[in-house]
Amino acid sequence: PGRARPRAAGTGGSAAQPRIGQIHSFRSLGAMVSVLGLPWYIRLACAIFRAGKVPRHVALIMDGNRRYARDIGVDLRSGHTAGFVKLEQVLEWCLELGVEAVTVFAFSIDNFRRPPAEVDALMVLAREKFAYFQTRDSVVHRHGIRLQLVGDLDLLPRDVREEMQRAVSLTLGRTGPLLNVCFAYTAQYELLHAARTLAAAVRAGELDPEDIDEEALSRAMPTNRAPDGTQVPPVDLLIRTSGEQRLSNFLLWQVSGGARLAFISALWPSLSAWSFFSVLVRYQLSVQLRAAQRSVPRAPPRDLAAAAR
Repeated sequence: PGRARPRAAGTGGSAAQPRIGQIHSFRSLGAMVSVLGLPWYIRLACAIFRAGKVPRHVALIMDGNRRYARDIGVDLRSGHTAGFVKLEQVLEWCLELGVEAVTVFAFSIDNFRRPPAEVDALMVLAREKFAYFQTRDSVVHRHGIRLQLVGDLDLLPRDVREEMQRAVSLTLGRTGPLLNVCFAYTAQYELLHAARTLAAAVRAGELDPEDIDEEALSRAMPTNRAPDGTQVPPVDLLIRTSGEQRLSNFLLWQVSGGARLAFISALWPSLSAWSFFSVLVRYQLSVQLRAAQRSVPRAPPRDLAAAAR
Protein backbone atom coordinates (compact mmCIF):
# COMPACT_ATOMS: atom_id res chain seq x y z
CA PRO A 1 0.00 0.00 0.00
CA GLY A 2 1.27 3.47 -0.84
CA ARG A 3 3.86 2.14 -3.28
CA ALA A 4 3.62 3.72 -6.74
CA ARG A 5 3.00 1.31 -9.56
CA PRO A 6 5.48 1.34 -12.43
CA ARG A 7 4.49 3.35 -15.49
CA ALA A 8 4.78 2.02 -19.00
CA ALA A 9 7.53 3.43 -21.17
CA GLY A 10 7.16 6.62 -23.21
CA THR A 11 3.89 8.38 -23.87
CA GLY A 12 4.59 11.46 -25.95
CA GLY A 13 1.71 13.06 -27.80
CA SER A 14 -0.54 14.31 -25.10
CA ALA A 15 2.12 14.45 -22.53
CA ALA A 16 0.76 11.99 -19.98
CA GLN A 17 -0.28 8.39 -20.24
CA PRO A 18 -3.80 7.85 -18.83
CA ARG A 19 -3.47 7.23 -15.10
CA ILE A 20 -4.91 4.08 -13.62
CA GLY A 21 -7.83 5.95 -12.09
CA GLN A 22 -8.58 7.60 -15.43
CA ILE A 23 -8.45 4.53 -17.66
CA HIS A 24 -12.16 3.73 -17.37
CA SER A 25 -13.25 7.36 -17.95
CA PHE A 26 -12.59 6.93 -21.65
CA ARG A 27 -15.01 9.74 -22.58
CA SER A 28 -12.65 12.37 -21.19
CA LEU A 29 -10.10 12.17 -24.03
CA GLY A 30 -12.64 13.05 -26.71
CA ALA A 31 -14.12 15.83 -24.58
CA MET A 32 -10.67 17.24 -23.83
CA VAL A 33 -9.55 17.25 -27.48
CA SER A 34 -12.91 18.67 -28.55
CA VAL A 35 -12.45 21.66 -26.26
CA LEU A 36 -8.68 22.18 -26.26
CA GLY A 37 -7.61 20.66 -29.57
CA LEU A 38 -4.34 18.84 -30.10
CA PRO A 39 -1.21 20.16 -28.35
CA TRP A 40 0.60 22.81 -30.38
CA TYR A 41 3.70 20.66 -30.82
CA ILE A 42 1.63 17.83 -32.33
CA ARG A 43 -0.01 20.26 -34.76
CA LEU A 44 3.39 21.70 -35.66
CA ALA A 45 4.89 18.26 -36.26
CA CYS A 46 1.94 17.28 -38.45
CA ALA A 47 2.26 20.50 -40.46
CA ILE A 48 5.93 19.70 -41.12
CA PHE A 49 5.11 16.15 -42.21
CA ARG A 50 2.39 17.43 -44.54
CA ALA A 51 5.12 19.15 -46.54
CA GLY A 52 6.24 15.66 -47.57
CA LYS A 53 4.49 12.52 -48.69
CA VAL A 54 1.79 11.50 -46.21
CA PRO A 55 0.38 7.96 -46.40
CA ARG A 56 -3.20 8.02 -47.63
CA HIS A 57 -4.07 4.71 -45.94
CA VAL A 58 -2.56 3.54 -42.64
CA ALA A 59 -3.13 0.07 -41.16
CA LEU A 60 -2.61 -0.67 -37.47
CA ILE A 61 -2.01 -3.91 -35.58
CA MET A 62 -2.67 -2.71 -32.05
CA ASP A 63 -0.64 -5.28 -30.13
CA GLY A 64 0.44 -5.25 -26.50
CA ASN A 65 -2.66 -4.38 -24.44
CA ARG A 66 -2.37 -7.49 -22.27
CA ARG A 67 1.35 -7.05 -21.63
CA TYR A 68 0.73 -3.40 -20.82
CA ALA A 69 -1.86 -4.40 -18.23
CA ARG A 70 0.55 -6.89 -16.64
CA ASP A 71 3.38 -4.36 -16.63
CA ILE A 72 1.40 -1.75 -14.71
CA GLY A 73 -0.45 -4.21 -12.49
CA VAL A 74 -4.05 -3.82 -13.66
CA ASP A 75 -6.60 -6.26 -15.05
CA LEU A 76 -6.81 -7.14 -18.73
CA ARG A 77 -9.94 -5.08 -19.25
CA SER A 78 -8.12 -1.97 -18.12
CA GLY A 79 -5.30 -2.75 -20.55
CA HIS A 80 -7.73 -3.08 -23.45
CA THR A 81 -9.52 0.12 -22.38
CA ALA A 82 -6.20 1.97 -22.38
CA GLY A 83 -5.68 0.59 -25.87
CA PHE A 84 -8.96 2.15 -26.99
CA VAL A 85 -7.90 5.52 -25.59
CA LYS A 86 -4.68 5.20 -27.58
CA LEU A 87 -6.65 4.39 -30.73
CA GLU A 88 -8.58 7.65 -30.41
CA GLN A 89 -5.31 9.51 -29.90
CA VAL A 90 -3.63 7.94 -32.93
CA LEU A 91 -6.71 8.66 -35.03
CA GLU A 92 -6.39 12.32 -34.03
CA TRP A 93 -2.77 12.31 -35.23
CA CYS A 94 -3.68 10.62 -38.49
CA LEU A 95 -6.50 13.06 -39.19
CA GLU A 96 -4.27 16.05 -38.44
CA LEU A 97 -1.79 14.64 -40.97
CA GLY A 98 -4.50 14.28 -43.61
CA VAL A 99 -4.64 10.47 -43.73
CA GLU A 100 -7.74 9.42 -45.70
CA ALA A 101 -8.27 5.88 -44.39
CA VAL A 102 -7.23 3.92 -41.30
CA THR A 103 -7.74 0.17 -40.96
CA VAL A 104 -7.35 -1.34 -37.49
CA PHE A 105 -7.08 -4.98 -36.44
CA ALA A 106 -9.43 -4.94 -33.44
CA PHE A 107 -10.21 -8.64 -32.95
CA SER A 108 -9.08 -11.73 -34.82
CA ILE A 109 -11.21 -14.81 -35.34
CA ASP A 110 -8.29 -16.62 -33.70
CA ASN A 111 -8.88 -14.55 -30.52
CA PHE A 112 -11.94 -16.66 -29.79
CA ARG A 113 -9.45 -19.31 -28.62
CA ARG A 114 -8.57 -17.17 -25.61
CA PRO A 115 -10.08 -18.00 -22.19
CA PRO A 116 -13.87 -17.51 -22.26
CA ALA A 117 -13.77 -14.92 -19.48
CA GLU A 118 -11.37 -12.76 -21.47
CA VAL A 119 -13.41 -13.12 -24.67
CA ASP A 120 -16.59 -12.17 -22.79
CA ALA A 121 -14.87 -9.11 -21.33
CA LEU A 122 -13.69 -8.06 -24.80
CA MET A 123 -17.22 -8.38 -26.17
CA VAL A 124 -18.59 -6.17 -23.38
CA LEU A 125 -15.82 -3.66 -24.03
CA ALA A 126 -16.52 -3.66 -27.77
CA ARG A 127 -20.20 -2.96 -27.14
CA GLU A 128 -19.33 -0.06 -24.84
CA LYS A 129 -16.84 1.45 -27.27
CA PHE A 130 -19.19 1.31 -30.23
CA ALA A 131 -21.86 2.94 -28.06
CA TYR A 132 -19.29 5.64 -27.28
CA PHE A 133 -18.60 6.12 -30.99
CA GLN A 134 -22.19 7.33 -31.23
CA THR A 135 -21.64 10.18 -28.77
CA ARG A 136 -20.70 13.77 -29.57
CA ASP A 137 -17.37 13.51 -27.75
CA SER A 138 -16.01 10.65 -29.85
CA VAL A 139 -13.42 11.19 -32.55
CA VAL A 140 -15.84 9.51 -34.99
CA HIS A 141 -18.49 12.19 -34.45
CA ARG A 142 -16.17 15.19 -34.19
CA HIS A 143 -14.37 14.44 -37.45
CA GLY A 144 -17.28 13.08 -39.47
CA ILE A 145 -15.55 9.70 -39.82
CA ARG A 146 -17.19 6.95 -41.85
CA LEU A 147 -17.22 3.66 -39.96
CA GLN A 148 -17.02 0.29 -41.66
CA LEU A 149 -16.95 -3.16 -40.08
CA VAL A 150 -15.04 -5.96 -41.79
CA GLY A 151 -15.24 -9.52 -40.48
CA ASP A 152 -17.56 -12.41 -39.74
CA LEU A 153 -20.01 -10.54 -37.53
CA ASP A 154 -22.23 -13.61 -37.22
CA LEU A 155 -19.66 -14.93 -34.73
CA LEU A 156 -20.41 -12.08 -32.32
CA PRO A 157 -23.09 -11.93 -29.62
CA ARG A 158 -26.26 -10.32 -30.93
CA ASP A 159 -26.13 -7.29 -28.62
CA VAL A 160 -22.55 -6.52 -29.66
CA ARG A 161 -23.36 -6.90 -33.35
CA GLU A 162 -26.40 -4.65 -33.08
CA GLU A 163 -24.48 -1.93 -31.21
CA MET A 164 -21.77 -2.00 -33.87
CA GLN A 165 -24.33 -1.75 -36.66
CA ARG A 166 -26.03 1.21 -34.96
CA ALA A 167 -22.72 3.04 -34.79
CA VAL A 168 -22.01 2.33 -38.45
CA SER A 169 -25.50 3.39 -39.56
CA LEU A 170 -25.04 6.82 -37.99
CA THR A 171 -22.04 7.46 -40.25
CA LEU A 172 -23.71 6.50 -43.54
CA GLY A 173 -23.76 9.35 -46.01
CA ARG A 174 -20.70 11.03 -44.56
CA THR A 175 -17.79 11.99 -46.80
CA GLY A 176 -15.03 12.21 -44.20
CA PRO A 177 -12.11 9.88 -43.52
CA LEU A 178 -12.77 6.14 -43.38
CA LEU A 179 -12.16 3.92 -40.36
CA ASN A 180 -12.19 0.21 -41.17
CA VAL A 181 -12.60 -1.82 -37.99
CA CYS A 182 -11.58 -5.44 -38.60
CA PHE A 183 -13.46 -7.44 -35.99
CA ALA A 184 -13.80 -11.24 -36.03
CA TYR A 185 -11.43 -10.97 -38.98
CA THR A 186 -8.65 -12.86 -40.71
CA ALA A 187 -7.12 -12.30 -44.12
CA GLN A 188 -8.43 -15.72 -45.21
CA TYR A 189 -11.95 -14.63 -44.31
CA GLU A 190 -11.61 -11.46 -46.41
CA LEU A 191 -10.16 -13.36 -49.39
CA LEU A 192 -12.99 -15.89 -49.18
CA HIS A 193 -15.55 -13.07 -48.99
CA ALA A 194 -14.04 -11.42 -52.07
CA ALA A 195 -14.04 -14.70 -54.00
CA ARG A 196 -17.70 -15.31 -53.14
CA THR A 197 -18.57 -11.75 -54.20
CA LEU A 198 -16.98 -12.33 -57.60
CA ALA A 199 -18.67 -15.72 -57.96
CA ALA A 200 -22.06 -14.16 -57.21
CA ALA A 201 -21.43 -11.47 -59.83
CA VAL A 202 -20.61 -14.15 -62.40
CA ARG A 203 -23.78 -16.11 -61.56
CA ALA A 204 -25.85 -12.93 -61.89
CA GLY A 205 -24.35 -12.24 -65.32
CA GLU A 206 -22.75 -9.03 -64.06
CA LEU A 207 -19.18 -10.24 -64.55
CA ASP A 208 -17.46 -12.29 -67.22
CA PRO A 209 -15.18 -14.96 -65.72
CA GLU A 210 -12.48 -13.84 -68.15
CA ASP A 211 -12.51 -10.42 -66.46
CA ILE A 212 -11.51 -11.82 -63.08
CA ASP A 213 -7.95 -10.71 -62.42
CA GLU A 214 -5.87 -9.29 -59.56
CA GLU A 215 -7.51 -5.89 -59.86
CA ALA A 216 -11.02 -7.38 -59.76
CA LEU A 217 -10.13 -9.42 -56.67
CA SER A 218 -8.64 -6.36 -54.99
CA ARG A 219 -11.77 -4.30 -55.70
CA ALA A 220 -13.90 -7.02 -54.10
CA MET A 221 -11.98 -6.87 -50.80
CA PRO A 222 -14.20 -5.27 -48.13
CA THR A 223 -11.33 -3.21 -46.70
CA ASN A 224 -10.67 -1.78 -50.18
CA ARG A 225 -14.24 -0.64 -50.70
CA ALA A 226 -15.94 2.17 -48.77
CA PRO A 227 -19.58 1.87 -47.66
CA ASP A 228 -20.70 3.97 -50.65
CA GLY A 229 -18.95 1.57 -53.04
CA THR A 230 -16.02 3.83 -53.86
CA GLN A 231 -12.51 2.40 -53.79
CA VAL A 232 -10.29 3.01 -50.77
CA PRO A 233 -6.66 4.05 -51.38
CA PRO A 234 -4.20 1.13 -51.18
CA VAL A 235 -2.49 0.55 -47.85
CA ASP A 236 0.67 2.67 -47.82
CA LEU A 237 1.90 1.99 -44.30
CA LEU A 238 1.28 -0.80 -41.78
CA ILE A 239 2.39 -0.34 -38.18
CA ARG A 240 2.57 -3.10 -35.59
CA THR A 241 3.44 -2.41 -31.98
CA SER A 242 4.85 -4.68 -29.22
CA GLY A 243 7.98 -5.79 -31.08
CA GLU A 244 6.37 -8.70 -32.91
CA GLN A 245 7.48 -8.89 -36.56
CA ARG A 246 4.62 -10.72 -38.22
CA LEU A 247 1.30 -9.84 -39.84
CA SER A 248 -0.84 -12.33 -37.89
CA ASN A 249 -3.21 -12.94 -40.79
CA PHE A 250 -4.01 -9.26 -41.33
CA LEU A 251 -4.34 -7.62 -44.77
CA LEU A 252 -2.05 -10.18 -46.41
CA TRP A 253 -3.27 -9.33 -49.91
CA GLN A 254 -3.25 -5.56 -49.40
CA VAL A 255 0.28 -5.18 -48.04
CA SER A 256 1.79 -7.38 -50.76
CA GLY A 257 1.39 -4.51 -53.21
CA GLY A 258 4.28 -2.46 -51.85
CA ALA A 259 3.09 -1.15 -48.48
CA ARG A 260 5.81 -0.11 -46.03
CA LEU A 261 5.88 -2.21 -42.86
CA ALA A 262 6.95 -0.78 -39.51
CA PHE A 263 7.45 -2.98 -36.45
CA ILE A 264 8.09 -1.01 -33.28
CA SER A 265 8.83 -2.20 -29.75
CA ALA A 266 6.39 0.01 -27.82
CA LEU A 267 3.27 -1.66 -26.48
CA TRP A 268 0.16 -0.21 -28.10
CA PRO A 269 -1.17 1.78 -25.10
CA SER A 270 2.37 3.18 -24.57
CA LEU A 271 2.86 4.32 -28.17
CA SER A 272 4.18 7.88 -28.08
CA ALA A 273 3.66 10.56 -30.68
CA TRP A 274 7.41 10.61 -31.25
CA SER A 275 7.53 6.87 -31.94
CA PHE A 276 4.65 7.34 -34.36
CA PHE A 277 6.33 10.29 -36.05
CA SER A 278 9.63 8.41 -36.29
CA VAL A 279 7.79 5.82 -38.38
CA LEU A 280 6.57 8.63 -40.62
CA VAL A 281 10.14 9.91 -41.01
CA ARG A 282 11.27 6.49 -42.20
CA TYR A 283 8.23 6.23 -44.46
CA GLN A 284 8.92 9.57 -46.12
CA LEU A 285 12.62 8.77 -46.51
CA SER A 286 11.78 5.44 -48.16
CA VAL A 287 9.36 7.16 -50.54
CA GLN A 288 12.00 9.72 -51.49
CA LEU A 289 14.62 6.99 -51.96
CA ARG A 290 12.35 4.97 -54.21
CA ALA A 291 11.51 8.08 -56.25
CA ALA A 292 15.22 8.88 -56.61
CA GLN A 293 15.99 5.34 -57.74
CA ARG A 294 13.29 5.52 -60.37
CA SER A 295 14.61 8.84 -61.69
CA VAL A 296 18.14 7.51 -62.27
CA PRO A 297 18.47 6.45 -65.94
CA ARG A 298 19.37 2.82 -66.31
CA ALA A 299 22.47 1.91 -68.24
CA PRO A 300 21.77 -0.02 -71.43
CA PRO A 301 22.35 -3.77 -71.10
CA ARG A 302 25.85 -4.82 -72.05
CA ASP A 303 26.37 -6.78 -75.22
CA LEU A 304 28.16 -9.74 -73.68
CA ALA A 305 29.10 -11.17 -77.04
CA ALA A 306 30.71 -7.90 -78.12
CA ALA A 307 32.51 -7.64 -74.78
CA ALA A 308 33.92 -11.15 -75.27
CA ARG A 309 35.41 -10.12 -78.61
